[in-house]
Amino acid sequence: MNLKNKTISLEIKVAITGIIVGIVSILITLKSMGDSLSQIPWHIVLRISVGMLILAILLYLWQSWQSRHQIDLPPYQNFLDKLFEDFYHHEALILLAQTPGITSFVLDEIETRLKDRFGAENTYRLTSPVDKSEITDQTYFSFLAKQCGLSQPIHNAGELEMALWEKLQGDNVICLLISRLEKGDQRADELAKILRNILETNQLRVLLCGGQKLAELKFANAKSSLLNIAGVKEWPELALNDVWYLLNQQGTSQLFQKKELPALLAVSGGHPTLLQYCFEYRAKNPNLPINEYPQRLKQEPELVAAFTRFQQNPKLAQQLCKWLAQPEVAPAPPYIFDDLLREVYWLNLLVKRDNCLVWRCDAVCEAGQEILGNI
Repeated sequence: MNLKNKTISLEIKVAITGIIVGIVSILITLKSMGDSLSQIPWHIVLRISVGMLILAILLYLWQSWQSRHQIDLPPYQNFLDKLFEDFYHHEALILLAQTPGITSFVLDEIETRLKDRFGAENTYRLTSPVDKSEITDQTYFSFLAKQCGLSQPIHNAGELEMALWEKLQGDNVICLLISRLEKGDQRADELAKILRNILETNQLRVLLCGGQKLAELKFANAKSSLLNIAGVKEWPELALNDVWYLLNQQGTSQLFQKKELPALLAVSGGHPTLLQYCFEYRAKNPNLPINEYPQRLKQEPELVAAFTRFQQNPKLAQQLCKWLAQPEVAPAPPYIFDDLLREVYWLNLLVKRDNCLVWRCDAVCEAGQEILGNI
């Protein structure tokens, strides 16, 4: 039950208590009146009071039934609350997530929150074009300009910067929600420089969402980007209440007992995609024990594709095999400077636990060993 429902429930309980106290008070008062009792239509008053009591009880029962059948808010709501509390006090903030990344649903919710805070007319969601191979500078920056609500023609980074400066001359704070800002893209570097220059004014806020490329843009090349002044938050790991929420959201909570959730979280390693496969296994074969799930998980396309990409490079494959034999792969620094280790981490094959990088689960280790072991 969320806070709102708890408040409603409390109000109904208080109302019921008040009505009961009122009825008792009426009865005591009527009894003390003695001969004057016949002068007051006490039976009408009593019936009205009892009717109100019955109505309050029915409302309470209805609200209790509704709360039991209502899907609670996602557990990540608390994380977003803290994220925005920090963001509202900083010019720029980075939100990082491993593969499969931040869902479009979550991005939509983030955008809604930003609009509530800064106003829909002051909030803009920017994504760079997906296919950049045949896009000119003019097309790229013109595309971003339109997303920023700029109507004038934009041909290059300089014109975009000037137009944004003009837009920020008003009293309102402008907020940009940016995704797909990638390291290695020269135009993305230019956009980062533009935003860094503009952040000198107090009229701009920037929230960036991404994964490996965004992390590299922050830590590996911060000297030439806005990101050296931006704070960093990482999307939280799945917990037991997240698993229960996902099951409820899909209407499949009856497939698992709550006591099975720790085992479910362990075999999937908290990987969202692997966890979804576990849900499907139970739906298709309720009698398959959870401890047999890893044998199926290691054959799923996501894990196979994650490791086969390294087959063409024997040196990388051998290094991975060494790591796959280790329960603890390496310390978990804020930024992983080893290129291979960083790539494997952002593929969501590794997780930070107790200040160490470890493999997410047995299925990940077994998939990697079987695919790369013979090279």
